[in-house]
Amino acid sequence: SKEAKQKVKSQKESANQVQQYASEVSRLQERLKQEEDRANGAEKRAEKYLENIRSLKNNQQEQQHGSTIYTDATFKQMADEIQQLQQLLEVESKEAKQKLQKANEETLAAQEAMNQATARLDAERLKAQSLEKMLEQRTKPAVASNGQESVGIVLQQLQQEQQARKKLEEDNTNQMQEIHQLKLQIAAFTCRDVSKAPAGSKTPAPVFLNKQPTNQNEPGLKTVAAMGSPISGGAQRKDSAPAPATASPPSPSVPAPKPTSQPKPQPKLPDQFYQPVPQWQGPIPMYTYAMPDPCPHLALNDSQPAPGPRINLNPPPSLQRLPAGKIGSGIPELPKQMPPAPMKQLPPPLKSGAYMSPPEGEYVTKHIYNYQQNEWTRQRVLVRLDKYPFEEGAMRSCFYLKDLSKPKGPAQDHVAKFSKDPDEPLESYFLDCEMQVLAGVLADQFSGLNVPKKITYCDVFVFEFPDRVHCKNKGPVLMCVEPYLTGTFTKYTNNYGWVNPQKARATPQAYSHFTNYITGGALVVVDVQGFQNNDEVEKYTDPQIMTRSDQPSFGRCDLRQDGISKFFETHQCNSICVALQLPKPGEPAPEPNPYNRLPRPDPNIILRMRQRGKK
Repeated sequence: SKEAKQKVKSQKESANQVQQYASEVSRLQERLKQEEDRANGAEKRAEKYLENIRSLKNNQQEQQHGSTIYTDATFKQMADEIQQLQQLLEVESKEAKQKLQKANEETLAAQEAMNQATARLDAERLKAQSLEKMLEQRTKPAVASNGQESVGIVLQQLQQEQQARKKLEEDNTNQMQEIHQLKLQIAAFTCRDVSKAPAGSKTPAPVFLNKQPTNQNEPGLKTVAAMGSPISGGAQRKDSAPAPATASPPSPSVPAPKPTSQPKPQPKLPDQFYQPVPQWQGPIPMYTYAMPDPCPHLALNDSQPAPGPRINLNPPPSLQRLPAGKIGSGIPELPKQMPPAPMKQLPPPLKSGAYMSPPEGEYVTKHIYNYQQNEWTRQRVLVRLDKYPFEEGAMRSCFYLKDLSKPKGPAQDHVAKFSKDPDEPLESYFLDCEMQVLAGVLADQFSGLNVPKKITYCDVFVFEFPDRVHCKNKGPVLMCVEPYLTGTFTKYTNNYGWVNPQKARATPQAYSHFTNYITGGALVVVDVQGFQNNDEVEKYTDPQIMTRSDQPSFGRCDLRQDGISKFFETHQCNSICVALQLPKPGEPAPEPNPYNRLPRPDPNIILRMRQRGKK
């Protein structure tokens, strides 16, 4: 039956080919007719020219007093013109004959191909009929003894076919296993630990991106920094005051972490809600790093020490206090740029006193916000956290983190953002996560309007570290975690009307304007920043939402209506805003028309997010 279906399919293709040949023949015939009409027209024009010349020669009259006299020279010129017309006629007639001959040849070739296709179609039909008859004979129920014998023959043939198919599947399975073993060998060769090379070998030592020497005797410093923005790119908020930074050496009772040769077993946490998730046990995929691995010392069961402290070439300046009662009423003056300095803030230590995760990793609770169901879910994962930050902003420090529950490769690389403020409320981490998820939902709606450049926000989670101790309140340790992104980082706007003059682009500004329209003026997404690479979609991160006074707030960096007003003070509608017909605050919405693609605004989007109760 399968072969019969294939034959029928080939018959249909042959019939379509015959139709194509027939249409080609009709087209060539029409072209041939056009060429014949063109040749006849050229002959008629030449005859008309000759008749005009003859009549002019017969009606020749000599005139004086300014009349035209046809002399021998005039007749010679006319004869030359006649000769040129005759030559032109010969050339055109020759070209027409050649085209006519070519069209005849193409017509004959098309007819021959159509005849061959028709013959093949007839042969395929006969084969299909014979196959159908054979299929009917094989599947016809048997009642008599000879019928039972024929059924036995058919069953025997089917068993032979099944055995052949099973053997073919076994061969394919063996080949796939061999390929998988080769992949494992290649992956093991690619990910080998170059620091454990034998003596005398030419294998180079591991090189880190920051090119900072390893310092195992670096004392741990506890930094208390100013309050402000939760971003990591050096930008600052304008609504909170700084506190002077203080540094003190660690207590002598807390020893520095020492690398162990043999990994210690990770103690199981008494959690009745989750089952421990082991490290990745599936097949190792073939992966390639577009850039070098940013944190190779965080691989599973790797006892390399943490590199650092790393140097921050552009340290963020400390924020200044705004006048009391005038939050957001003006931009304070920023101090001069600070000189490069090492980043010495450490994450909250483990119960053992170490700051870097052990080689076997540590189990954490991963909190995931689901926007569609409007609820938080939890998951148990195995991770390794770095000792020193690789980047810091005015409010947070960024640490490398590897999620060992992911397949080995770039999917494991993450960034953990921890606040410099020891009094940072735990709710701020969850608010920042919800804020970025909401900004991503609005970005998807904006990209669905067929804008020139599509945008999206990277995923963000809240990780809870039960084995770590908070430096002040001894409570749970939380960090905002998102995938590690590569590319060129650019900050386009901040939360108080500033626009990057060197990177003035239409898409970030139009996106912020769109968020104000689609929410009915309830909010505007600002502080647009992200990474540019060769992908078609730009990935943004760490936004800030300004809400109206009658809406729930998104933390202390939400400047409310003042922040919305500041955005529209410096915003200039660009070509995308005009194409989408985005109205400004106070202007009426555009009337429905075939060219308006804007969806209907939803002013209750924040209220629905906050109405989840005790879920």
